[in-house]
Amino acid sequence: MEKVRATAHRRQLPRLRYLAEINLAEFHLLEDGADADVNLPKPNAAILSANQLQALDARLARVRALIEIGKSRFGLAEQHARLALREAGTMGDLRAAAAAQYCLATALVLLGSTRDAERAFREAEELVALNGCRTTREWMMALLLRIVPETIQFFDTIGRKGEALHSMEPSVGSSDKGLVPVLAGRLTRKQYLVLQYIARGMTNKEIAAQLSISESGAKWHVKRLFERFGVSKRSQLVATAQAKTYYRYKENTSCNQLREL
Repeated sequence: MEKVRATAHRRQLPRLRYLAEINLAEFHLLEDGADADVNLPKPNAAILSANQLQALDARLARVRALIEIGKSRFGLAEQHARLALREAGTMGDLRAAAAAQYCLATALVLLGSTRDAERAFREAEELVALNGCRTTREWMMALLLRIVPETIQFFDTIGRKGEALHSMEPSVGSSDKGLVPVLAGRLTRKQYLVLQYIARGMTNKEIAAQLSISESGAKWHVKRLFERFGVSKRSQLVATAQAKTYYRYKENTSCNQLREL
């Protein structure tokens, strides 16, 4: 992709150069997840046609949504995802619309709007089926699960309902300590996130900052998890969760190939 960008720059092909830079940004997100340092291009409207500019704007809005999801700014992510969806709809680009819907579904579920998130996800699946763009679905699943592994709970649940997720085989990279629930409903969303953060070695203060709650609130959630799993130490909590009811991500493992420990 770097060669494509260099070639496009050398041959003065601005649209191709912008597309290469956007693709590079997505590759950085796939490689580094939420920690990715992404620089997005600023298309020059003076040297692009209206259609070219609109297509680039849709792609950029989608990548911005991914970036904001990684930064836990879910409201902004929703705005960018809706913009990407609107631009894609105006162009009649079903692939871009499906990708935007996956971003929107993720932002909504992280905002707590589960019903709206399920609707957005189903609409994305319908677009994929209509257009046969399986690779778009796999690419977006890989990106989203790399940026926010916690959303596997949502994708797995809605996938079970629609029997759609089981056919996906995206390559997902994640921390070996990331815990993924087998079934939805065993923990509340906040308890699940606290368990994720404990597995990553976070302190109560760090967990509180992540969830925008008080440190005493974080301690209360940790205590409830101790009681639920019948343990008294964090290391015991993680080990018990892994052994009894949870799966662990393996590097480059697909959603339907997670192995029980």
